[in-house]
Amino acid sequence: MKTMLTAGGKYIGDGSTYDTTNNRCISDHEGAGVLCSFNSHWCLAMSRYAVQTVSSSQEGQSFTTTFNTTTDDTLIRVSLSWLKRSELSDFDLRVYKVSNNQLVAYSLETDENLEVVKFNPNTYGVGQYRIEVKYFALPNTSDSFSLTWY
Repeated sequence: MKTMLTAGGKYIGDGSTYDTTNNRCISDHEGAGVLCSFNSHWCLAMSRYAVQTVSSSQEGQSFTTTFNTTTDDTLIRVSLSWLKRSELSDFDLRVYKVSNNQLVAYSLETDENLEVVKFNPNTYGVGQYRIEVKYFALPNTSDSFSLTWY
C-alpha cells in the first residue's frame, strides 16, 4: 500500500526541496508527494507492482522487472519500500534503459525503508526500462519488499 500511494503521488515541489544529492523525489515539505488515488489505483489495475520476500542467502542478489514506455509518458515514478525487520536490512533501487543499459535513476538510501525515484523517459528514449532491486542483510535474516511504478 505504501508504494502504491507514493508511486502514484504527485510531487509538485521545486528544485530547492528535491534531494539532488541522493537523486530522490522526497522533500521535507511534501514527503513523497501529494496523494493521487487515481494514479495509485491505475498502478494496481495495470499490475505495475511486485511483492517479494528475500532471505540472507540472497544477499547481494537482485530482483528485476521490466516495463515499456510510450511518448505519452512524461514522468515515471518508482517506489520501493520494505519492512526493515533488521536495522541493517537495506535495499537499493536502480532503473536502467534496457537498449543501452544506461542508468537513468537510482536511490541508495541506507537509513530509511522508502525509496522513490523519478525520471522522464522522453529524456532517455521511449522503450523498455528495467527496475533492479538489490538486497543487503545480516546473516539469518529475511525481509519483504514491495515495488510500484507509475
